[in-house]
Amino acid sequence: MPELKVTADHLKRDAYLYVRQSTLRQVAEHGESTERQYGLRDRAVVAGWSVERVRVIDRDLGKPDQVRQHATASSSW
Repeated sequence: MPELKVTADHLKRDAYLYVRQSTLRQVAEHGESTERQYGLRDRAVVAGWSVERVRVIDRDLGKPDQVRQHATASSSW
C-alpha cells in the first residue's frame, strides 16, 4: 500500500465511503467489485479512523442513475 498522507486534522472528521453499482445486475455479477468497495472501510481504519467514524453510503446501491438523482434531490445526506 502506498504511503498515506493522513493528518490529525483529517482524523478529526468522519470519513465517507460511497459504494456504488448502477444496477442490481451489476451488484449480482460484480460482487467482487462491491466487496472491494466495502473493503475500503478497512483501509480507512488502517489509516487511523475509528470504525465509528467511517460512514458508508450505500442506500442507492443497484439503483439506476435516474432513481439515484431523484432520491438525492428529494432528501438530504
